Amino acid sequence: MLSNFRQIVIRTIHPRLLNGIRLSSSDANKSPIETNVPNDKWNLGKINHIAVAVPDLEKSSHFFKNTLHANSVSQPMPQKEHGVYTTFVDFGNTKIELLLPLGDKSPIKKFLEKNKSGGIHHICIEVDNIEEAIKDIKQKHIRTLSEKTRIGAHGKPVIFLHPKDCCGILIELEQGSRMDTSKDGESSEPVSTRQRLKLEIEKYEQKLGDESELQKSVWNKINSKEQLIKNLNEQIKNLKGEIDAHIIDEGIKREKRGS
Repeated sequence: MLSNFRQIVIRTIHPRLLNGIRLSSSDANKSPIETNVPNDKWNLGKINHIAVAVPDLEKSSHFFKNTLHANSVSQPMPQKEHGVYTTFVDFGNTKIELLLPLGDKSPIKKFLEKNKSGGIHHICIEVDNIEEAIKDIKQKHIRTLSEKTRIGAHGKPVIFLHPKDCCGILIELEQGSRMDTSKDGESSEPVSTRQRLKLEIEKYEQKLGDESELQKSVWNKINSKEQLIKNLNEQIKNLKGEIDAHIIDEGIKREKRGS
């Protein structure tokens, strides 16, 4: 009797709870909740910051610093790839990111056109493995606003999830810290540290490239100045020649008058 009852439960209740999830032979003895537990390829972390679009960055920074007495308010930083200026307000347990449009194609510009006084733009949540998180989320039919991650304001990979698939909320996922494991099972260097080092190298390479362009520009200006000086010297030389010729002519005329 009890055996028959168990068979009825398995055939009727379990399929509804699992909603189409197939159980392998190793999962047959597990409960539906246990079989739906993530495989630990990625985990959700803390809220990194709440982003607020503002029409006046200086006024907003002054408010959080002098009225609310936040722990710290950073200087504005241009994020050209994202089309914004960012200022971070640190409260100790979390941060607010103030956003101001940068360029005509800034997504914040469109947001402020609809919300003249500004407002909450998105929420940033850390994950310990952003690439695995993206794969998993896409499998659940959650759209992303870009195909791949981009480097965010903290120098870490980020990606935005479509608000229409996330309860009307624009969510930014940011790579947080996690420990990776090497092939032999021992803990290796944190992934975020490797990524930061890679980003630092990329920044230095970019800086070197910028300095190279700057040096080239400076040399062009120096060459231009040298050419200008050369031309001026030629003009001075010509003028001196004309003056000398004029003096000689005047001397000849005087001699003729004297004779």
